[in-house]
Amino acid sequence: MNADSRPHSARNKANYIAAKAAYNARELEQCLTFYAREHQIMSRPVPPGREHIRAFLEGTLAGWPDLRLEVAQVVAEDDWVMGRCVATATHTTAVMGVPPTGKKVVTAFWDLHRFDERGLIVQTWNLMDSLALMQQLGLLPSGDAGAANAAEHSRHCAVAHPGAGRGWLTLGFVVLGLAALLRRRLRAQLVAGLHESSNTATNELQDS
Repeated sequence: MNADSRPHSARNKANYIAAKAAYNARELEQCLTFYAREHQIMSRPVPPGREHIRAFLEGTLAGWPDLRLEVAQVVAEDDWVMGRCVATATHTTAVMGVPPTGKKVVTAFWDLHRFDERGLIVQTWNLMDSLALMQQLGLLPSGDAGAANAAEHSRHCAVAHPGAGRGWLTLGFVVLGLAALLRRRLRAQLVAGLHESSNTATNELQDS
């Protein structure tokens, strides 16, 4: 069976995996052949144009030269392909003010793509486990239970703005990750305050 005779979903899934393989091999030109010229990154307000995904891919390698995306799961249906990758890299460049540590970082990366009738990617959404990465970089205490719980609610875009370079894994989502943690802590403080107020009111009634 040749590629053209396969169901579109199977063809698109194969193209998704092939694009990841080309990226891992640092064959960016080959990787870009799987993207339509009018491709658009949907995770950010970016106009159509394959040059934006090129800038994104080049930026990832500038910030994380040995970054590798291992495809863990991938599913395809109609024009859509969704994958989960395990992203591994070595912290060899300054990221969000953190000097290089030489540490290996590991996090989860999800991406959703819409393919056209030619089997080319025309739209892309990217998601990253942001707090897990921030903890490994020392931006958040790894033993913080609040941060661990907030991580479940803080999956967000990891796509850097076109032209962004180093620090792409954190630049797009660091504010949102910290905001999620802050919301959780404020909620805990509010609950504690209400509990304290309730105890005070009870004691006053007993005293009277």
